[in-house]
Amino acid sequence: AVCRCLNDRDGAVQSEAARTLGQFGEHAAVAIPPLLELVRAESHVWLNAITALVAIKAEAKLVIPEIVSLIRWQPAHAGSLA
Repeated sequence: AVCRCLNDRDGAVQSEAARTLGQFGEHAAVAIPPLLELVRAESHVWLNAITALVAIKAEAKLVIPEIVSLIRWQPAHAGSLA
């Protein structure tokens, strides 16, 4: 049910869903694809999505290219990753 909230139109709902999924850790691995989509969508939810991906322990080869892309195309956000 929480995974479905990642597709909600309300960014606040998406953000809370990403945060909640991160608390489930590795048990939320099914959420990796939609979390990656949130990062790619350039939504304001990207930081919670990346935080959840790290907590879920998503494979680095999936997450790092998305972070690099985010930094490359949105350098203003790079400071938020520190």
